[in-house]
Amino acid sequence: MILKNSSFSNNGTRILYNYEYDTAISEYFNPNFPFFVQYNEDVSLVPSSINIIPFLSNVMPIAWFAGFDVYVDEIDEDFYFALLNIKNEFIKNYPSIQNKKAEIKYKKLIKNDFPKEKIALLFSGGVDAFASFFRLYQKEPNLITIHGADIDLEDEYQWNNVVQFNENEPILNSLEKVYIKSNFRTFYTYKVDLLLPNIGWWGNIQHGLALTGVIAPLSYIKKYSTIYIASTRSIHMEFNPWGSMPEIDNQIKWSGVNVFHDGFELKRQDKVDIIVTAVNQLDKKTTIRVCYSELKEGLNCSKCEKCLRTIFAIMLSGDNPNKYGFKVDETIYKLINKTVVRGFKSKGTQFFWNEILEKSKSAKCFVFSNADLEKKELDNTLKIISKVVNNDLISVSKIKKIKYILINKFPKIFSTYLKLRRKF
Repeated sequence: MILKNSSFSNNGTRILYNYEYDTAISEYFNPNFPFFVQYNEDVSLVPSSINIIPFLSNVMPIAWFAGFDVYVDEIDEDFYFALLNIKNEFIKNYPSIQNKKAEIKYKKLIKNDFPKEKIALLFSGGVDAFASFFRLYQKEPNLITIHGADIDLEDEYQWNNVVQFNENEPILNSLEKVYIKSNFRTFYTYKVDLLLPNIGWWGNIQHGLALTGVIAPLSYIKKYSTIYIASTRSIHMEFNPWGSMPEIDNQIKWSGVNVFHDGFELKRQDKVDIIVTAVNQLDKKTTIRVCYSELKEGLNCSKCEKCLRTIFAIMLSGDNPNKYGFKVDETIYKLINKTVVRGFKSKGTQFFWNEILEKSKSAKCFVFSNADLEKKELDNTLKIISKVVNNDLISVSKIKKIKYILINKFPKIFSTYLKLRRKF
């Protein structure tokens, strides 16, 4: 792959990367959607060795797994060596990539530096992000939210909901919000997912480097010293390789800017406790955006597994989940029971529900209206969770793989299907 140049549009706020590649690797890239990143600031005067970082952050992992060289004119020195270290981390979990031809061929290695005054936090609005937000609250971080990560670029409705929340949320009022837009999940084809033994390129490989890397041009303008990315996993968990871990994220550097993986020592329940404590100290409501349901119309559906475990965690922290962007009542236990008995799809999900069981042993659960009746419902729900939580995982890999391929082969049909599901 050869990066020929980068062009700017929208008053210098949008970078379009112009590249070409051999036919042997053409199956991995979408010719109709070349890679771009868009900011709210003019980045056209940022050194090209820094402006190239978003492109390399997303292309190099594909190169490592597919086996091809990437040619560029120049690259930031810190970032070049960071990529070498990150590749070595991936090799530990995927040793087959060690012998594949996949190097960055550059003409110039540039040592960049610039004044640094602020910090930034990647902010999705979820449990991980809010816990890190409250831990960094006194440092007044810029909050960076990226369109194209967990919200599809074409889903303006959901994106507008997120922006409105960020701009109108009282707890966030004093902080600067920054928005980035990128097609870093659609510039490649579903064939990239098939480079892994099981699909999951975004989660297993891409997202840590991708989310932090696209901030590089902006960091030059905003004078960031450190970029914080909240942990999604915990040191207490056993899990398969994941794309955002301290071993990866803390290796990411450019121009003297560091990335820090925050909260890895905390369990998810610990993070909920941090959020509940902070919200009550500030005496303000807030909305935690945790839902990834394809069918939701607001920030949370209050029905999916992820919503339910967050709701239950808040209740076990002693607070009303309706203060945090959910719509529930005492019938929540029936919803939890119905969901839990189906079993769990991942070790991570099992671990989170085990955390809830541990918390329940010492917690005083929030009561909606009738303490005696809800205590019976709570005890029954905890018995169900105890029975199910250590069962074998649901085997979904083949079905998931087929669904993923069909969705990516027929995106318009799937989009129409979602609209109909939401309507009816």
